[in-house]
Amino acid sequence: MGSAGLYDLRLKILRTGRFSYSGILSTKMESDRRLSGEKLFDYVDPRNQSVQREMEKVATGHLRRIGAWLRPVFKKVHPAETSFPVEASVIIPVATGSEP
Repeated sequence: MGSAGLYDLRLKILRTGRFSYSGILSTKMESDRRLSGEKLFDYVDPRNQSVQREMEKVATGHLRRIGAWLRPVFKKVHPAETSFPVEASVIIPVATGSEP
C-alpha cells in the first residue's frame, strides 16, 4: 500500500483492540496552507484518483473483515414509469484552473 499504508495500519490496530500508548506516535508539519474549504473537494481532482481508489480499497477491506460491509443493491429506475415528488440539483464545485 502506498498512500493508504498508515490508514490501513490504523484500522488493523483498531480491530485488535489491544493498542495502548500514552506518548506521541508521530508529528506532521502542514505543507498545504490553503483553507480547509479550499481543500474540501480535492478528492474529485483526477490527479488524486489513484489515492482515492487506494483508500476506498483499504476501507472496504476493513469493513469486510469486521463484518460491516454491505453489498450495494441497485434498482433499475425507469423515469417514464416513475413519479418523483421532489426534484433536486447537486452542485459540485470544480476548479477551472483560473483560480489563484
